[in-house]
Amino acid sequence: MEIGQAVPPGTMVYGADGEPIGTVESSDDATVMVESEDSTTTLAIPVSAIVEAREDGVYLSVTRDDALRQGWGELPEEGPDRIVDLEEVG
Repeated sequence: MEIGQAVPPGTMVYGADGEPIGTVESSDDATVMVESEDSTTTLAIPVSAIVEAREDGVYLSVTRDDALRQGWGELPEEGPDRIVDLEEVG
C-alpha cells in the first residue's frame, strides 16, 4: 500500500510515536474512519495526516495522544454543504 491509496479495512493505525490508535473501518480519498482502541469513538482522520505506510499499518504525523485530541472524533456531516432556505425556517 502506498500513501494516497485507499486504506483497506482492518489496517492498524499508529501515531508518530508508534503507539496504536485503532483499526481502519473504511476510507475514501479524503478521510480514514478509525475505530479507536481505547474507546467506542470512531475517528475521522484526514488522509493528509498519514505520513508512512508499512506492512504493519499506517503511521500518522502526530502522536497517539495528539491524534485523540485533534477533534477527529467529531464526525463530519454527510452529504454536500448544507444550504438553509430562510423562508422555510421562518
